[in-house]
Amino acid sequence: MKPLEKLTKYKIKDQKLFKQAFTHKSFTKSKNNNERLEFLGDALLDFFVADLLFKNYLQDEEGELTKKRSQWVSGASLAKIARDLKLNNYLQVGEERFKNNSRILAGALEAYIGAVYLDSGMTAVKKLVKHLFEEKIKQSPIDTNYKSLLQEWCQKKYKQVPIYKIKEEKGVEHNKVFSIEVFIQNKSCGEGDSHQKKQAEQVAAKQALKKLKII
Repeated sequence: MKPLEKLTKYKIKDQKLFKQAFTHKSFTKSKNNNERLEFLGDALLDFFVADLLFKNYLQDEEGELTKKRSQWVSGASLAKIARDLKLNNYLQVGEERFKNNSRILAGALEAYIGAVYLDSGMTAVKKLVKHLFEEKIKQSPIDTNYKSLLQEWCQKKYKQVPIYKIKEEKGVEHNKVFSIEVFIQNKSCGEGDSHQKKQAEQVAAKQALKKLKII
């Protein structure tokens, strides 16, 4: 499992435990499959993905955070990450075609997370989930691109683009919070705070769109 260790930056201790994490119930009639580990990993992913979203989307309300978490821990999202990690190379399944089954791949990733917890504890899981999810969450490919919507509207109405300016920077150097203000025709139309400038701009654009009653 050396290639997997390299991709995840996690050194496996108990090889037998991870063999079980990649053993689907279709492969064995015994209880030595990955279903219990999948159950554990599912709960851990819910928690640590929620933690990442809470820290990266400072102005999102509970409903929006819940929606984002549901999207990131969905079967489709987890299956994509599992494919990126090439987990199908380690799967033990009843039939070869099952190795490309999205549901089985998503379950294997959850079981892997559960195995990491039993192998090394919560700190290791937190580090792993951050490694696998944080950059994707920062880029926010799932969420609506409010900046693009605002820019299209401004170009159509005013033949201009919105201007984003840093209003304030708070916090220590490695953990700053950026306050961004968006201007349309030299008028402030929205503000947003986040640890990432791009996300703060998205929040400001969303506020402007609401203020202008575009959304």
